[in-house]
Amino acid sequence: MSWREIQKYAEVEAGNPKLRALWEDVLSFKGCELWRLLWIPPCVPYYRLGGVFSAVELSKYTKRLIFSNWKVVPKAIASLTSYAAERQMFLSFNKNAKNTSEARERRARLLEFSRSQGRLTGMPVLGLIYPCSWFAQKFDPLRLGNGPGSEDQSGAEALLERIRQDIDVALSSLIEGRAESGQADADWYWAAPILLDAEHDARIVEAWFEEKDLAYWWRGEHVPRRDGTEDSAWSEHVERAREIVANPSRLGRPPADLSHVLAEMALGGPANLALRSLSRVCNGEAAISDHAVRFAAANIGWAIRTLFNFPEVTAMIRGLNAEEPYWRRILEYSIHGCLQSVLDEYTHILHESRSLADRDIGDKADDLAAAITEAVTLRVSQPRVDDISTDAESKIEVTPRIMRARFALRFGDDESEEESTRRRKEHVRAAFNSPFWPFVLATTSIGQEGLDFHQYCHAVVHWNLPGNPVDLEQREGRVHRYKGHAIRKNVASRHTDVIWQHPSADPWSAMFDAAVAEPGRKNDLVPYWLYPVPDGAKIERHLPLLPMSRDRQLLPPLKHALAVYRMVFGQPRQDDLLDYLSRHLSAAELSQKMLDLRIDLSPLDGRLR
Repeated sequence: MSWREIQKYAEVEAGNPKLRALWEDVLSFKGCELWRLLWIPPCVPYYRLGGVFSAVELSKYTKRLIFSNWKVVPKAIASLTSYAAERQMFLSFNKNAKNTSEARERRARLLEFSRSQGRLTGMPVLGLIYPCSWFAQKFDPLRLGNGPGSEDQSGAEALLERIRQDIDVALSSLIEGRAESGQADADWYWAAPILLDAEHDARIVEAWFEEKDLAYWWRGEHVPRRDGTEDSAWSEHVERAREIVANPSRLGRPPADLSHVLAEMALGGPANLALRSLSRVCNGEAAISDHAVRFAAANIGWAIRTLFNFPEVTAMIRGLNAEEPYWRRILEYSIHGCLQSVLDEYTHILHESRSLADRDIGDKADDLAAAITEAVTLRVSQPRVDDISTDAESKIEVTPRIMRARFALRFGDDESEEESTRRRKEHVRAAFNSPFWPFVLATTSIGQEGLDFHQYCHAVVHWNLPGNPVDLEQREGRVHRYKGHAIRKNVASRHTDVIWQHPSADPWSAMFDAAVAEPGRKNDLVPYWLYPVPDGAKIERHLPLLPMSRDRQLLPPLKHALAVYRMVFGQPRQDDLLDYLSRHLSAAELSQKMLDLRIDLSPLDGRLR
């Protein structure tokens, strides 16, 4: 490949049928442009999804976990697949986009807190990261929606209209007596949620603005500029907010679309959504007003703001809708993808996987916020590649180059066990086990033992076949785990009706409780480890095998050996028994023997069968 072509965001030919098939699968799944998605669609959307999330086929999608015996494959997949996705994102908005460090430095981050001509320019963005307790409690889509199983399930437009009407009523006392002429004051967009909070519970706003470290609420740290210095403009934005809330009379004429924008904030504002999600797993409605929970929600809102501030994401969003201001497009995108349901599902998974049930509310909220922040803000990977060229004298020159990977990543580094490498591996695994990027994770045998990758993945791609059934079982066991993505999809297909009965509770706990209560449940593996439904989700085995290749010849005997391995698992000297049965039994005989010799240890009326 020519590095000049890479810098122009030129199309790269896969040059390999396996890679070509992978791109068809992970970039344009069933005609859907997955590079436009920042998160996996939720298993239980609370209303009809819109925009790029509206395709029905997306409900079938899951992340891809790729295993290869060849060490170069994960790096190649991560580099080239991420390049293909990033290329599409930039070119969707600017056909002349360049892939150089200089071009990246020139790209404006549209959700910054900065000054322009002596004026603070980021105040409306504060509305994305302020967790409004009144919005979170009153406009929960679980309270307002019809449910995904109902025939008349509506889209977000109907919900927004209901919310707007209620906000119009609530705003009447705040805007009474305001000037009806003159220029509209955009400060209303961010100030109104805080003022509405103060009107309904003044104590929580007082506690918020009495916080001495309010200017550093998200992590108790300073906001770094690109040059590493503190961004004092953010502190000035916080002080500006304090001044307006202390003296609302300084606000001018309310914008004509104020209630409509506030309705979008209530249904799509990242911090508001995070506050609802945290309250469901913390202490129900009472947690919505808890100071620690609100600060944790603000942390998550800040992290999601960071996600939407990545240059490639900004280009992709503006490619969908270039209307200004950009922060309004964030609300639009979050509503289309039902980010509320995404966060509800994710916080439920984290709450269990991190064993937070016995922690107090503040610790629980902080832990969840830290975990979500880590996944959402995973820094871009920079795989190194060699640019090979010849000079005027036909001598070969090798120039080290750096590519960028975020949509697809590799896992593991066999060459180093340094602390930074181990941390990076854990960060990558945490991000893959989230609904956010990466959507593809490629690894070698280092990822096939003792690690879980099941939370948002039930598809394993065998780039090439392992040499024995044990490795095959180990690979696929990474996504066949407790409350895996396939399990949640199937449970949701049967029990979504229960989540509307207690909207403030954790919807996923309610659905699994309903599945446990099903009559005829055979054992405790159901529904947490096994929950098959007709035409439902299942563990997917993808085998991109080339015609007349060695792997295609090895597949039938490997599948036969896998069946035998499952039969002898746990037996003494299982390798010898595996070899004996494989040589003496046909596939049909083996299947019958497995039925004849099986011992069922599941409980029946308090006894073993």
